[in-house]
Amino acid sequence: TESPYLLGDLSPVLCDDPDLDFFLNVTHVQLHRRTRALNRLRKQHLQDEEHKCSFSLQSISSILIPIALHPIYESKTKLEEPLAMEAIATLAALARQLPWKKY
Repeated sequence: TESPYLLGDLSPVLCDDPDLDFFLNVTHVQLHRRTRALNRLRKQHLQDEEHKCSFSLQSISSILIPIALHPIYESKTKLEEPLAMEAIATLAALARQLPWKKY
């Protein structure tokens, strides 16, 4: 699936199946869907040892990192803790993709 509103390198996280589409799930009202979306992003697209990450530095720093940071700052209850922990793990995986000058 392609979207004219996203950078082309983010197309791997889009999916016709609503249960697998990253952007649909990371904005879902249910916490477990948001947690699963971040987990899937981290495991399928950022920790693949065989292939280099296909996301551009611009996509990582301008789109994916702000999405991962949001639950870290906004979690206020014990119920939101799994989402915050997954967001921290995803942020770490995203940060590993950045060159030192981005820091």
